[in-house]
Amino acid sequence: MTTRGRVPAVAVPAQRLYYGWVLVLTLGITQTITWGILYYGFTVLLPAMEADLGWSRGQMSGAFSLGILLSGICAAPVGRWLDDRGPRLLMTAGSVAATLLVVAWSQVTSLVGFYVLWALIGVTMSGCSTSRPSRW
Repeated sequence: MTTRGRVPAVAVPAQRLYYGWVLVLTLGITQTITWGILYYGFTVLLPAMEADLGWSRGQMSGAFSLGILLSGICAAPVGRWLDDRGPRLLMTAGSVAATLLVVAWSQVTSLVGFYVLWALIGVTMSGCSTSRPSRW
């Protein structure tokens, strides 16, 4: 008997999800969480901080503005780092630092300490919230 015209039954391996898409999805989720906590969390916690600490919204918003300013100033060195070395180490260190700074945020009792904390958070924001998935 001949097998002409028949295609042999060969198991075709299932196509795996491209690793780049996994990285893009992971980066998107981590970026959303990071900005949700560091950026939008400030406005959510502002009324409670005002009531508990007795500082005005203007005073506290000044610290937040300082953090955003420092994040922008640090963008150029962070960009150079990303181009030269890639994002893994910088974003990992930034995420760890951001976690520690959010914990420290809960312990701040002086306005000067609050400004110092938000200056550090601003520097951290530039490091843990910037990446290009192509360099992973």
